[in-house]
Amino acid sequence: MKKIFTLFLFFISLPLFCFDIAGSHRGKITALIHNTDTVISAGEDGFIVIWSVSRREAVERFQLTKNGIKSMVKHPLKDEICVIESSDIGDDKISAWNYKTKEKLFSVGEKADFVNYSAGGTYVIIADLNDSRIILRDSSNGHALSDMDIPPGKVTFGITGKTEQNILLYQGENEDFEGQILYLDMESFSVTGRFNAPANLSNIIIFGNNLWLAGINSSGLLITDAASGMALDSVPNIEKSALLYPINDGFFCFSHEKNILYRFTVDRRGIIVKRQNLFIVPNNEETISAFAVNVTAVFADEGGNLFMAGLTSESQGKLFKMAHNFQTRIIEIAANDKSIAFLTEDGGLGFLPHDFKFINDNYKFFLKKTSGFTRMTAIASLSSKENQREPYILWQGDNAQIIPKIVYSDLTDDEIPLNFMIERKPLRSISSKNGNILVLDSAGRLSIYNFNNFKAGFTSSYVGAVESAFVDENYLLLCRSAINGNSPFLFVNYRTGETIPVTLEAQAGIFAYTGNSGRIYAASVTRQWLGVKTKISELSINKPAYNVTLYVYGGEASNLSIAEVNGVSAITGGSEGATIYHMIDFERTQGLSVKLLGLKDFFLSLDSEGNISWHNTDGKLLAVFRINKDKWVLETDGKTFGGTLE
Repeated sequence: MKKIFTLFLFFISLPLFCFDIAGSHRGKITALIHNTDTVISAGEDGFIVIWSVSRREAVERFQLTKNGIKSMVKHPLKDEICVIESSDIGDDKISAWNYKTKEKLFSVGEKADFVNYSAGGTYVIIADLNDSRIILRDSSNGHALSDMDIPPGKVTFGITGKTEQNILLYQGENEDFEGQILYLDMESFSVTGRFNAPANLSNIIIFGNNLWLAGINSSGLLITDAASGMALDSVPNIEKSALLYPINDGFFCFSHEKNILYRFTVDRRGIIVKRQNLFIVPNNEETISAFAVNVTAVFADEGGNLFMAGLTSESQGKLFKMAHNFQTRIIEIAANDKSIAFLTEDGGLGFLPHDFKFINDNYKFFLKKTSGFTRMTAIASLSSKENQREPYILWQGDNAQIIPKIVYSDLTDDEIPLNFMIERKPLRSISSKNGNILVLDSAGRLSIYNFNNFKAGFTSSYVGAVESAFVDENYLLLCRSAINGNSPFLFVNYRTGETIPVTLEAQAGIFAYTGNSGRIYAASVTRQWLGVKTKISELSINKPAYNVTLYVYGGEASNLSIAEVNGVSAITGGSEGATIYHMIDFERTQGLSVKLLGLKDFFLSLDSEGNISWHNTDGKLLAVFRINKDKWVLETDGKTFGGTLE
């Protein structure tokens, strides 16, 4: 008679806020690695989270990519992982990381459905369901070792023997609409064995010293001889979406339909000889999306939660929810001469000094509530008073219902509504220079207002306008769609109305920025038969045909931002983080940079996790500021300062 274990789900009470507890995933967890006391989870949000089994909590959260992570495997010998990144616009990549040092080993554009390390970790095996080939890359640097043509068929699984001289591949469907197992010799790159096998197996695992394959198709769960492809045993009525995980003498199978975790072992003939049923009784509506086993079992759901279950006789009967805390994300930053302003995701408005060295445990920090604002523009000051209040415009670009307003860095109540700035169309951009405010809306209406009296000194409309920014005391730069023969960039003299088109091959200009040095930076998007490219160029008013390419991103760069400090320029966009021109990478925080500002001596960065960080002109991380619930934290030079928000 089979022994039945029932696991009752209950939630351990989360501790009060602790700086050591990290956040989980904001969405579905797609992959798990269970390595002794450490569990690594990857998700559709592009983050990995490191969990401690003994502490039952998340200890670190780190963003690998702005794409989703759909698969993750661990190096068999090192603290390294390889992931498949996938995006809606086809910006797919394979990347490898040291998950302890947070060092990226390589990142290559590669469309893939399957990835695995070789047995010794020398290389990674990459397969694409739409392509009858296997790509092998060096696991340390991503260099291609070979591109092997194989018989037609969709590869969904691959593994090597211990010597890494042979590769076993499973194809779910070949030209005869059957499944097959292939053996490839690494020395000759030739197929040395080819066997028919059950078709369309999903969630494939290999176990028993690489003797047996297990997978699921319409017939249920099948055990297959890895040497011959012969089906040896089966368990009917296991749904195709069930999850499998190998152990030395067998494997675990989790059934979503029955909420049962099965444990199977097989004999030397590949016949199932032992079965245990562990009932999982979840009390939430989230579906289990992944699980892994290593003494204990861990389960992940589509809501980003992780649960742990003991499998020994002493620990059976309990399923624990692992603890995690999310920090309050800062979503926007702006900087004036002396202050840094920021907005939080829950409508908070706060200010910081330029120099993080003034922030310590005695710093009095205030947060004011606002409503509906997601963007912020610093108004350049005309005064040099020591203790002047610095003005900022709060606005948003989603609709024309929320009126922009001016607020001050001392958080006084004398706010100024700017009803005249917004009519029937939402705003696209606001910038400020020399006491003037430049406003562009989604209809292409561009206006310049004097900050002292708010009178419009210049007004015009431009078809396809995307972005605008001041260049100097006479010119602004307009970014626009290159339709009907338009140039993507147009210099406009807002005193005389003169226009100077910029000669540049692109479908659209999307971003403009002028540094303190006077250098003019512009971003454009070009669509070619190979895909979309985003290019950062340096432009000149005096030489409209002059442009120098500084940076090219293979894709449509999201959260594109440029900043300059003491003549040094930095760029962020895509999934590679912030980079100083000439390709010096910023030292990373937990998230990827989404906005850069140039202060007097520092670069200021806002990342996707909601951290504000200071960096020097070599990219070194100097300090990080974050908010957790009703507390603030500053980390710098190995020290942590913090306090309560007031």
